[in-house]
Amino acid sequence: MTLLLFLTLIFQAAQQTPRAPLFRSSARRVVVDVFVSQNGRPVSGLTAADFQILDNGELQEGVTLLNTADEPLSVVLLMDMSASVRGQKLQQSRRASRAFVDGLSPSDEIAVIEFATRYRLIQPMAKITQDAISSLERLRGGGVTALRDSLHAATVYAESGTGRPLVVVFSDGDDNSSWLTMDDVVTGAEASSAVIYAVRVSSGAGLTLLDENGHGYVKISADYKGTRTLKNVVRAAGGRLISLPSTENLEDAYVAILEEMRNRYLLVYEPVLREPGWHSLDVELRHKKGEVRARAGYFLRER
Repeated sequence: MTLLLFLTLIFQAAQQTPRAPLFRSSARRVVVDVFVSQNGRPVSGLTAADFQILDNGELQEGVTLLNTADEPLSVVLLMDMSASVRGQKLQQSRRASRAFVDGLSPSDEIAVIEFATRYRLIQPMAKITQDAISSLERLRGGGVTALRDSLHAATVYAESGTGRPLVVVFSDGDDNSSWLTMDDVVTGAEASSAVIYAVRVSSGAGLTLLDENGHGYVKISADYKGTRTLKNVVRAAGGRLISLPSTENLEDAYVAILEEMRNRYLLVYEPVLREPGWHSLDVELRHKKGEVRARAGYFLRER
């Protein structure tokens, strides 16, 4: 059933209006979505000359900047609706999602996917409409969690839009029913042009291993395992993991993500090396101070 739902999402993505793959890397054009911060605040006013890009170790020349204000977002909100998200958590999740949607521009696009045992596309990728806003009220809690399967599907689906692909996932990070491994999801994130942000709310759950007398001796935290999965995925995709002890500040986290996306830089260059396969990326500042966050690399497909 999970495979069927995944194929359904891919089919729906293929039915979207055809477009030039603006943000997908090619032999002639690579676009790198970059965020620069200092002391936790975005650094603005940088130019292309302030950046240095190494593509498979080779310094890239002719780097230019796209104006992010001219490039709308294509957002997938991926919402964990497993049994742990009920009552107040569910209400706060809806409010945070609504605040995020309210902050989008009319030219942006939004899709909403909820997941528990399976994932479900409750709002296809489209411009902001009342239907898109109303879809948030259809979020329902219940079931176990297939985080990895759902995150992989959302990453693929995000590229069906016409703008900068962005996935925002809300989850406690636990996963007890996925087919895919963490490595599968990380590879999918590396192959995609989507930026991925994750908001993880602690579940407090864990697994205690028992000795032969039935006494607990090792506790494996579900929070640790969930954090590891999400951390590896967002690192590969140039995003960020925001960990919260509860859903109380969830709305602030969503607003912060949108603020970061508005303050990122879109670097464009023609790669010196054009061999198909994996290209590692290293993006640094030349003479400015700041922490640079960008995707780990990209796959160059054979022509």
